[in-house]
Amino acid sequence: MKLRIRSVALPCLIFAAVLFGASACSSMPPTPEEQDVASMEMSVQGRVTDIDSNARLITVTDDAGDSIQIEAGPDVRNFDQIREGDTVSVRYMVALAVGIQPAGDAKPGVYESTDDHYARTGERPARGQTKVTTIVAPITAVDVANHTLTLMGPEGNEWTFYVEKPANQARLATLKDGDMLQVSFITALAASVDRLP
Repeated sequence: MKLRIRSVALPCLIFAAVLFGASACSSMPPTPEEQDVASMEMSVQGRVTDIDSNARLITVTDDAGDSIQIEAGPDVRNFDQIREGDTVSVRYMVALAVGIQPAGDAKPGVYESTDDHYARTGERPARGQTKVTTIVAPITAVDVANHTLTLMGPEGNEWTFYVEKPANQARLATLKDGDMLQVSFITALAASVDRLP
């Protein structure tokens, strides 16, 4: 099996492209006071069992004998320090946060932020990245009886969503036209290589 490690916020980007087009804003909006957050984290660890230096591919095998091939792109520093028998650890986290901003607190649009971490020269190979894609959309209608919320895109296109969670259905009555729905999709990836003594 071949695995390329990349941090891609695809579901959120597709939603953003449909709702707002592909333009992104430069600075992030403020964080809402209350947010619903769902997250998932997974980690994988194994030993380096083969290295293809020319293709920058590392084969990693776990304790069960399952192997994956990881492409270490040019941004992975100190690749030449990796040896067979080294331990590779990869952690991946994805989260979705949804909240409401009062009217005027944030400008509608798509906001993106990326924070990269690279190993310094001479350190063991490591790479990390956190990416946040945030969509801020104005609320144009609230239907408390039917538990729906209608949002507007930049070209006047409207999207109506059903609010499923009872606690959030109860909050619909407190919303008004012009308030902003803010959705943030967060991904974080950390990979490191360690040598056992």
